[in-house]
Amino acid sequence: MTESPMIQPVTPPTGSGSRWAQGDWHVDKAMLGMAMRFRVVVDGVRDLGHWSSCRGLSVSFEHEEIECGGNYENVVILPKRMKYGTITLQRAVKSGDTQMLEGWLRQVRDDWYGYEFGQAEYSGATAEIILMDAHNNRVHSWSLRGVFPRNWKGPDLDADTNKVALETLELAHQGFY
Repeated sequence: MTESPMIQPVTPPTGSGSRWAQGDWHVDKAMLGMAMRFRVVVDGVRDLGHWSSCRGLSVSFEHEEIECGGNYENVVILPKRMKYGTITLQRAVKSGDTQMLEGWLRQVRDDWYGYEFGQAEYSGATAEIILMDAHNNRVHSWSLRGVFPRNWKGPDLDADTNKVALETLELAHQGFY
């Protein structure tokens, strides 16, 4: 009868210089982004607040494959366009944050149609999605250019449910910078 090997417990490192001895064994010094901690700032000054969900932060590199006669080993890859995903933000309706968002949407509307009255045509905003760590320190940010609000959806109101009222904002953009 063969005995199964026993799993040995991991012994923490010893010595006064080890992180374990300093009581810091459970905290990594690297700042890790928390997926639920981020905020969105438009044009560097208008903070649209914290959101509970951000989807669509992506880029696709389109290409065309060309088969060349006499080359049986590989295809030639020609770059085409880069396509950026629509950013979808969602959160609970909150008085101050929702008012800031509505103010920005009104400004975009006024700028969007302002060219008809001699103003410059709306060319899109800049936006920054800022990822925070567990201590609300900035970990990383994505800067977007040519940002256009694509869609805003208010909450579904229903007296038969006790769900949190959610708002959703979709942002189209022309890329990262």
